[in-house]
Amino acid sequence: MSNNWTPDQLNAIQARGGSLLVSAAAGSGKTAVLVERVIGRILDDNPPVDIDRLLVVTFSKASAAEMRSRVAKRIRERLKVTPDDPHLLRQQMLLDTARISTIHSFCYELVRQNFAQLGLSHDVRIGDQQELNLLQRGALQDVLARRYAAQDDSGFLDLVELVSSSRNDREMEKLVDKLYGFLRSHPFYHQWIEEKRAYYDPSVPIEQTEWGKIIMEYTADGLAYAQGLMSAAIDMMDEPMAASYASTYTSELHSLISASETAQRGNWDQLRKALDDITFVRLPSLRGYTDENRKSFVSGCRSKVKDLIGDLREKRLCASAQQHSEDVAFLAPRISALF
Repeated sequence: MSNNWTPDQLNAIQARGGSLLVSAAAGSGKTAVLVERVIGRILDDNPPVDIDRLLVVTFSKASAAEMRSRVAKRIRERLKVTPDDPHLLRQQMLLDTARISTIHSFCYELVRQNFAQLGLSHDVRIGDQQELNLLQRGALQDVLARRYAAQDDSGFLDLVELVSSSRNDREMEKLVDKLYGFLRSHPFYHQWIEEKRAYYDPSVPIEQTEWGKIIMEYTADGLAYAQGLMSAAIDMMDEPMAASYASTYTSELHSLISASETAQRGNWDQLRKALDDITFVRLPSLRGYTDENRKSFVSGCRSKVKDLIGDLREKRLCASAQQHSEDVAFLAPRISALF
């Protein structure tokens, strides 16, 4: 065995007597660890296990082939040391029939061997992607047709009206397809659905919603950044510029500070009002001022602050808490129909 294993890798290789879940990033040596674990089970354990008693599944044919090749190489390396070992020779012989394959191949073989018990035809096969896409779309259209036929399914009809055009249901189909594809890749999709459904509770104040928390935090960070810009602009002013600009910039800085303090209190509507209270008056002209670099920096800082505050007002906190509650109440039955 290699002497270069990390403690976690060594634990993954040697752990016995229970379930083991290994999570690691790409390129971190998962395949090498799994190969060493397989070798340990078939060669080092007492008693050892025949390799055809193990099930090793991967997500791609290339990974399965690589796994089989690496196990074969490790067996050959052991045979060079003890070429007449009957157990090693047996593992080498059994390797060709070992269940090292993609998860799709394993499931197909399981179905093929038990087609009668499953009530399937003996010539069952894995469909190609084009066939599967057609079957999936047909199934989706059947589901939509049944939902249309349900006279009391107002949430579904409202959902269709929200996402589809008047001509067809293609947008609705695309939405369901996308959601279905995501959920298939999620290990606990029922839990995920319930968590997302719970987001659409109109009784929850917007400050306590997931998106409300994110927006409030984003706004607080934005206001802190705006204060920094305005302070930098004030610090950059020389006497001639300060005589014309300092009082205006200082007043606007105080408004930013006040809005930041409001953001820390965590009240959505109060923060909206604090943002609305930030005003930017027209600056007096600087006649005869020649330091264009300084002037550009100072005015540029203020322009960035104005743009940032405008963004917060118009795109982040663009609705009141009451409007948010009404929107959530509007969406809740539609989201339930989608899930």
